[in-house]
Amino acid sequence: MNQRRSRKTKREQQLGPQSKTPLPPRRKESPRPNPFLVALVVLSGVGGLLCLFGVGHALHTIWAISERQALVHGLPDVAAVAPGELAILDGRIAASVPTLHDEFVAYVRERHVSGKFVGRRWPRVDGALQPLTVETGTRTYTIGNDDYRFDRLLVAWSDANRWDEEATTFSGAIRIQGIAAGSQVMAVGRLLPKDGQLSFHANSVVGISRADYAQRLAEDRAFQWKFAGGAAALAVLGLYGGWRGVRRVMR
Repeated sequence: MNQRRSRKTKREQQLGPQSKTPLPPRRKESPRPNPFLVALVVLSGVGGLLCLFGVGHALHTIWAISERQALVHGLPDVAAVAPGELAILDGRIAASVPTLHDEFVAYVRERHVSGKFVGRRWPRVDGALQPLTVETGTRTYTIGNDDYRFDRLLVAWSDANRWDEEATTFSGAIRIQGIAAGSQVMAVGRLLPKDGQLSFHANSVVGISRADYAQRLAEDRAFQWKFAGGAAALAVLGLYGGWRGVRRVMR
């Protein structure tokens, strides 16, 4: 009996007193995230992404406007170039040009479409183009082709626009815009021979003068820069708020 106790004592002296390993504290259950906070985080992040998309769209528009400004300011007048060179024809529609639809000598008609599942858009209904006679003050030119396009980089690319048909129960209203009889017109193109004479082959046409077009380009470019700056600030705030919110929810 004494030998057993002496062995136990020696073993305790060699290994030290045996202590029981303490159990880890029970982990507290994390509280459920506040639904309102989660919704706010989602809205903040989505809003930031949408603003970032708006910045990209504005920068793309600024780039397109800058290219058009360089074209308008850099191209010479048609009277100062040789045949075949790219130039600008700036003048007024002659009275001899027949109208195709009410006061319009060239036009496009579009229907307004919007709804719960459809974003606002303007699908084309119809339109018509024709050769145009343009008076510049010093001489008269003929736009001999009828396959030119309307330059619609700007919303206000023509002063000739109005509602052509009222909305009905089942369809939206129709707007019409284009070139009106006797109105200003600016065309980009080249003088090319046609039927033994030189005719202006237009690539694009707007229903305002060259000076007005240049001014509206500058105004829209300034607006796009302001929009891009505001959207960028909102994008930073939205993405930062979403990131901080995610961190708080994940705690």
